[in-house]
Amino acid sequence: MLGGMLERFLQAYPPVGDGSLSPESVRTPESLRLAGGGLSFGGGLYRLHTDASANAMQEHLRFAFPEAPSHAKPYGYDWLGRQFCPIADDASATSLMFEPGTGEVLEIPVPFADIHDQEFVEYGDAALASDFFATYLATGGMRPGTAECVGYVTPLFLGGADVVGNLEPTDIDVYWQLTSQLIRQASRPPEGTRVARVEYE
Repeated sequence: MLGGMLERFLQAYPPVGDGSLSPESVRTPESLRLAGGGLSFGGGLYRLHTDASANAMQEHLRFAFPEAPSHAKPYGYDWLGRQFCPIADDASATSLMFEPGTGEVLEIPVPFADIHDQEFVEYGDAALASDFFATYLATGGMRPGTAECVGYVTPLFLGGADVVGNLEPTDIDVYWQLTSQLIRQASRPPEGTRVARVEYE
């Protein structure tokens, strides 16, 4: 099973540019970062962290979500800046998805060995917002480059609309730095404050 890891994913979401990724070199989240760190897939839909970018993002996640597992180190992120982190550096470990737009941490109940080939391929819209990405590009949106994402101008958890008009390309580190502060502030909102929530299916 592990020998075929990433094969379906690479067929569905070819890497951007001249980079390549060998499925045989991937066994764990850490080995995925080492083998393909920095590669982008699906025209900017999804990107793998380098070890350095994962370490920097881990600090933002710890600040925004202090109750989340402190050892969670992301291996990848989608075009909306949502971070995918394993609960352990193991092929059988499930993953957490940290959402800057909604201020939520959601568990994806499949093992790391299956998340790319099954979850991202068979449920690409639910997992990576692939349909929203296509709509964004069709209306003239720019594909995110290295160290970029497409962030919400007004986060959903602060009442922002989940529409293309509320999106803009931005530096992912700056976006998470600002959004993590807002998430911390909104974690104990004044009585009567409405915070939007979404569920992962």
